[in-house]
Amino acid sequence: LKAVDTGLHAGAAPIAGSFVSHSPREFIISTIKEAEDGNGLVLRGYNITAEPIELSLKPNRAFRKVSLANMAEVDQETLAPEADGSVNLNVPGYRVVTLKFSD
Repeated sequence: LKAVDTGLHAGAAPIAGSFVSHSPREFIISTIKEAEDGNGLVLRGYNITAEPIELSLKPNRAFRKVSLANMAEVDQETLAPEADGSVNLNVPGYRVVTLKFSD
């Protein structure tokens, strides 16, 4: 995506941003896409280390429902987002994680 400041309107969005921010760097986001069922977003990523990590993800907007899903995007476990919309979870070493964010 490429954004261009046109000066046509002030707008409410910041000049720079991202779909999601996360830490630590050892978690690599490989996919952000619309869910196959059309309800929300799917984020997939993986822990590149052998050690477990405490992952913190914060999407650019709040979602009411966040769940761990399998590769087929079937919900496996509901997660509770924090007040600011972030999600925290432990990711074992070399594990792929799929999360579904929906309203």
